[in-house]
Amino acid sequence: MTSPALSRNVPTILVVDDNDGVRALTRRFLEIAGYQIYEAANGLKALHVLTDSALVDAVVTDLEMPGMNGRQLAACLAILSPDVPVLFISGSDWYTASSELPGPVIAKPFSLEQLTTAVRRLLQRDQRCA
Repeated sequence: MTSPALSRNVPTILVVDDNDGVRALTRRFLEIAGYQIYEAANGLKALHVLTDSALVDAVVTDLEMPGMNGRQLAACLAILSPDVPVLFISGSDWYTASSELPGPVIAKPFSLEQLTTAVRRLLQRDQRCA
């Protein structure tokens, strides 16, 4: 878990992925775009970040992770923080074509532009619903 000195006027994103390289790249892309980042290596660690007073504006999570997968994390998040939107990332074509998830999906590998565009849309959609 990373605990940056967070400023509430900059959106904060929780990045969850069990692959250290993917998590680091996702974090870097979002930092380049100006977001503040928390990170977790799996769903259970993400819940600890969220319950340890972390205020996040969105979650970017891998779908396939050991233990608690991204769908299970989103279900828990819907109870703990129902206003926090979720963006799923997946290397599986099945997930990227699925409409059964409670949030948008982008395919791995993704570019900086694809990720930041998806996060920006997610945050804009969340503001319109508020």
